Amino acid sequence: MLTGYTGRPQIDSEHCRAICDEIGYRLRGALSMNACKPPAHLIRLLQRFEEQEIDSPSIAPSLEDMLEDTGPLNRPDALEGAGSAPSVHVRVKVAG
Repeated sequence: MLTGYTGRPQIDSEHCRAICDEIGYRLRGALSMNACKPPAHLIRLLQRFEEQEIDSPSIAPSLEDMLEDTGPLNRPDALEGAGSAPSVHVRVKVAG
């Protein structure tokens, strides 16, 4: 009986990468031979998803929206003192 064996052989990163590449190569070959057409139900669902994606507006802002002046941080003078955080003015009302 071996003592101190952890159950995992120790291999360096170069050999580990080579093993992963070989497994991927063999899997690609095996999967491409056994590739089959997706079920009709799945194809219909994907088509519905595609239609809904086309019909609905994007929630991501357009490039033009991101570049337009929407606040003080987009002003050219906001970059003065680069490396420092922009100053924040806060009004505090003290009850008294």
